[in-house]
Amino acid sequence: MGYSTHAFDFKVSFDPDGQPPPMDRHKIMVEHPRYFNLATEMKIMATDSSGGLHYSGDVTEGISDPQLTYSNPHGQRVGPRWVRGEIVFAMPCGIVHIDPELQKWGKEFVLVYSVDGPDGRPERVTGQYGIYDTRPGDSGYSPIWRYHFVIVPRDYAANTLRSEDDILKSGYQVVVSDTYTN
Repeated sequence: MGYSTHAFDFKVSFDPDGQPPPMDRHKIMVEHPRYFNLATEMKIMATDSSGGLHYSGDVTEGISDPQLTYSNPHGQRVGPRWVRGEIVFAMPCGIVHIDPELQKWGKEFVLVYSVDGPDGRPERVTGQYGIYDTRPGDSGYSPIWRYHFVIVPRDYAANTLRSEDDILKSGYQVVVSDTYTN
């Protein structure tokens, strides 16, 4: 049995009456002693044992960030992504094999210096968050993402582009891949 949780907007940090506080939309409170600070502990791009690619900001520890406090009691991979200039957090589950004609999918823009890097794989921009075209609740949302590589120059500053609209206006080349993730 699997699950397909992906980008999400937390709305669970309940008051004594069981209601979420109005200004606390990005917190989930579950006790756990260890937290990861996204701003200070950024890592390089990596793959996991499944061969699934993930971003350097993805962690399997709890998160303590101005946008999200999450204990991550089950050690799931969690990391920040951009959607229309706002940060959301994703739980990527790795590469999936689908029939794109039958399965609905969304776009994940992956910023790279080249699609054929030194190790034969796309050479990603370190520190750049992925960019999704939708998030849960949006029309057309799907937890399955098709990689769209955006080729940027070496002097590109990570996280300058934060939305599909930014990418389209940038004029950078977009290469649609056959890689799908969940």
